[in-house]
Amino acid sequence: MIKKILGFTAMCVLLGTGIANAQAKPVQLALWETIQLVPADESIKGLRLEIYGVNDDVMGLSLGFAHKSTGNTSGAELGLVSITEGEFHGIQSSWIYASSGRFIGLQGGLFAEAKGDFTGWQSGLVASTDGSFKGLQSGLVAITKGDYSGWQGGWINWTEGKFIGAQTGIANFAKADLSGIQLGALNKVDGVLKGGQLGIVNCTGETQGLQLGFINHSKMLNGGLQIGLGNINENKEPFGFLPFVNWSF
Repeated sequence: MIKKILGFTAMCVLLGTGIANAQAKPVQLALWETIQLVPADESIKGLRLEIYGVNDDVMGLSLGFAHKSTGNTSGAELGLVSITEGEFHGIQSSWIYASSGRFIGLQGGLFAEAKGDFTGWQSGLVASTDGSFKGLQSGLVAITKGDYSGWQGGWINWTEGKFIGAQTGIANFAKADLSGIQLGALNKVDGVLKGGQLGIVNCTGETQGLQLGFINHSKMLNGGLQIGLGNINENKEPFGFLPFVNWSF
């Protein structure tokens, strides 16, 4: 596992972009932000060993309890807390993470948060992205406030932007349109469903696909099919309620 992390780190160092490293130092040793070998406003290209350290741009491997970069980061950060204010390319593996800029790579631990766009795999008891998401989001609670493309596989899934892909969990919520599938005990799409819902209770604003469950509820069936014990179509065209099967084509 260590060899894989080091290999990935080396690749990120070679491929990382946007980091001004002409004056970067190769090693950082830090006890605290004010007690560290390299000042906080300088960059690191190499290795950071720290209890809590702060630098500008960082390219390489960071080991210790807490890491913060005020610029961009490329490589791997392993510890308890990892904070990046700029873009991140690589691996963040800590208990608590936060990235403000665009994130590309793997972020996993107790609490994972990306303030910008995220591309890759984000995993944690709580995984949260404020921007758009492309990839896999997993954990106890998975939240994306922007558009989503990929697979959201938390126990509880919540998206606020347009969703393309699959939501699988105990409860799935899509506040806008969803193109794909929801699989869970409770599935809810506030916008238009273009695809399918499989669960105990399924709810949509508009269904253009399949609802399969015990209770299916849609404000409008528009080229949709409901299969379950109770099927409700608020639009009432052609039928408002039917047991077993309801449709509108």
